[in-house]
Amino acid sequence: MTTSNSAGDGQISVCPQGGSSYHVTGYIETSMPYDPWNGPICAEWFISQGSTNYTSGPIVCAKAGVPTSKNTFDYTTTLSAAPTGAWLQQAWI
Repeated sequence: MTTSNSAGDGQISVCPQGGSSYHVTGYIETSMPYDPWNGPICAEWFISQGSTNYTSGPIVCAKAGVPTSKNTFDYTTTLSAAPTGAWLQQAWI
């Protein structure tokens, strides 16, 4: 999946490896401004599982003095159910 919105833009691929193991690759990028008063503003991928469950995925946070922050990822994870989609949204940590 590839998407772009006000939180950022990115691409994510979630591929089955067997059983409940999945290989997750892609990137996430944000150009949201750094906010020293409210804590880091971040863009985060969420991976849907079934119709009501989801899990947090890769995240990138704005950094002071840096116009664009990017996170490239490549990892294996275990999911409780088969993935049904993904979405990118703003998050605070």
